[in-house]
Amino acid sequence: MDKVILIEKHIISLIDSKTNGIKWEINVSDNITGTYRLDKYIFLYTHNWMGTHYTSVIDIDSGNFYWKDEKLNISSNCIAIDNKLFFVNKSFKIVAKDIETGDVIFEEKFPYKKWYSMYYPKAVSYTHLRAHETPEHRVCRLLLEK
Repeated sequence: MDKVILIEKHIISLIDSKTNGIKWEINVSDNITGTYRLDKYIFLYTHNWMGTHYTSVIDIDSGNFYWKDEKLNISSNCIAIDNKLFFVNKSFKIVAKDIETGDVIFEEKFPYKKWYSMYYPKAVSYTHLRAHETPEHRVCRLLLEK
């Protein structure tokens, strides 16, 4: 590992640890909240003075943005598979975006909104589900348990 990501309040830099030189440096107007590296991508998380959060994706080698300042409204952890970013947004939709273009590939309603928390789909006990059971659900459950 010869690449070190350095972040300050408004600056992200890539340091080459072999030469101790700065490979690239980017100044951003919003406050940097954090970064996440995934292969050749750096996910840059920022927020403005009003508290609005943004996500940008940077090419680690060149320092160029693939896309920037996107309000993803993510309310869950992201998963990246085959250059696609999957997440659940605050409207409870499962969204897949192409990492390099930022284009939305698909967006589907998340089917478990009632049991969804801000961080992950909650594990709900059988007893808890039974407490919210309607007469129609009870009939279906009893038929299934036969």
